[in-house]
Amino acid sequence: MNNTVADLIRCAGGVDAIASASRKTRKPVSPDAVHKWRRNGIPDEHWGIFVDAGIDVASIYSANEKLRSSASLRKRVKLRVA
Repeated sequence: MNNTVADLIRCAGGVDAIASASRKTRKPVSPDAVHKWRRNGIPDEHWGIFVDAGIDVASIYSANEKLRSSASLRKRVKLRVA
């Protein structure tokens, strides 16, 4: 469960496969949008794509939390330096 969002994207077949799978949902996304998830986290409404690829919800949640906590840390460090 130590996967990153980037790891999960790879495990789910990659950016293009995820964008393609999203076309079957109410909120299709482009490959560029999927790339941004590496920085912003996987939106809840797209977790089903990852679950369908065999990735458990706990792994998705953990990867998002790891990403958000590191982003928060970077922001706090940046504020201290400024």
